[in-house]
Amino acid sequence: MSLDNVVAIAAAAGSNVWLFIFGLLLSIPLIVFGSTLLSNVMVRFPAVIWAGPPCLAGSPAK
Repeated sequence: MSLDNVVAIAAAAGSNVWLFIFGLLLSIPLIVFGSTLLSNVMVRFPAVIWAGPPCLAGSPAK
């Protein structure tokens, strides 16, 4: 989890410490689960790796 994610959670929580802790406890497993899922998809379907760069290049072009 990068620093910008932690800063975003802190900004969303405001001054509520419990909301900040809840946000961290919720977001860390979601990031781990999402990255594991994406990694498994890339291993099973390598074409996804080649489809990523055109999608990233095409989105700012719009």
